[in-house]
Amino acid sequence: MSITLFLCIGNLLLEMDFRAYWKRIKENHLLHLILGFYLLHLLSLFWSENIAYGLNDLRVKAPLLVIPVILIAKPIAKANLKWLYLLLIVSLLITSLINFCSYQFSLANHTAIDIRELSLFGSHIRYGMLLSFGLGVCFFLSRELKKYSLIWIFIGAWFIFYTYYSQILSGLIALLVVITILVIFHLKERKWILFSVFTLVIFGISAILFYIFTPKTTTHKQANNIAEVRSAWNKRSPYAFDSLDLKKQALKTTLTRYLDSKELPHNDLGISALSQKDVHNIENGYADVHETGFGFAARMYGVRYQIQHSQNPNGHSLLQRLESWHTARQIIQKNWLLGVGAGDVADEFEKKYNENKSLLIKENRIRAHNSYLTYCLSFGILGLLLFVYLQFAFFFKQFKEMNYLGILFLSVSIVSFLLEDTLETQTGVTFFAFFYALYAIKETRLNDN
Repeated sequence: MSITLFLCIGNLLLEMDFRAYWKRIKENHLLHLILGFYLLHLLSLFWSENIAYGLNDLRVKAPLLVIPVILIAKPIAKANLKWLYLLLIVSLLITSLINFCSYQFSLANHTAIDIRELSLFGSHIRYGMLLSFGLGVCFFLSRELKKYSLIWIFIGAWFIFYTYYSQILSGLIALLVVITILVIFHLKERKWILFSVFTLVIFGISAILFYIFTPKTTTHKQANNIAEVRSAWNKRSPYAFDSLDLKKQALKTTLTRYLDSKELPHNDLGISALSQKDVHNIENGYADVHETGFGFAARMYGVRYQIQHSQNPNGHSLLQRLESWHTARQIIQKNWLLGVGAGDVADEFEKKYNENKSLLIKENRIRAHNSYLTYCLSFGILGLLLFVYLQFAFFFKQFKEMNYLGILFLSVSIVSFLLEDTLETQTGVTFFAFFYALYAIKETRLNDN
């Protein structure tokens, strides 16, 4: 990605059409907003203490400055847009097939520890974001290139299956948002069908929430004998009862939960009833037999356990996020006007975690994992308002021009902003900067309808 940016800058310099470049840059209001947002990162160094961290943050977010300037100074020719989208879809198709086949091989050889290993080429969260947007692109390619519509439908169906299989919560939410928007686009003239679909969605969400918050009960009577369990387990596995599993969790806790999930007694009879696959699952850190499946259902088992057993957040992504959001809120309360500056975010989090005597171990002491909280604590309330406004202005332009792909892109981005620090990684910031700039001008729409 970095090399490509240098090549694009070189291309602009070689063409030397600076008057045209400046005219396009000067006239684009959306570009001014995103450049102002980047400039705010630079200005915040004046009230930051950790300048080295702040400069590194500016380096990571450099695509916010460079990519919009490149794409707006010299927009991509409309004739080339289809090739750009084809490249995106083919890239996602090839990488997802490689990911899936590699993970199946790992499962067959009992070397897969976590579903996150499904993503080989980068963050599984960022990849889920790309797939969700890719589904929207497939839908519009099926309408633009109708001759190959079955191919795009098949690829879109594969993206849906892959996202479902991957258990990425943010990816699943983004996928649901994309599908909802596509349904609205497709059925906007058939209001009774649209109403029926929304009713089903609301019912489904209500059922999921009811399931998550309903306490799980076990109907069997456990026969607890820790000495028997320790002895029986140590005979079946090289991982000692009092050691850690491969996810760095206390193995005895993982084993206990796994026995409960299969309604087996806590004694040697319960251990002997475990299959060899069950033993591998426990060694790999799966604490519930239902979590070893795939897709949304398996993910919900894990979420339900986290919500109902929130004493220790370590090893639980949802609880770790809740802890980080609570910590971010406390930092914001003391720095609501100007924030702590781009350079001091990590230092302030570590300081607040220590003050709160957080149970999170060092490697789990994450930042806000919510872009709105991050920019509020970094730049204060004015910085948050600027971040929200640049999204609102972008949405208003896309809605006014009925640019559906632009609306889909922003929707996926907002989901990621709510659950991740999307703009803190090169992949996330490049994705956002590229498509924000691409849709900041009307001439780069996919079609004229």
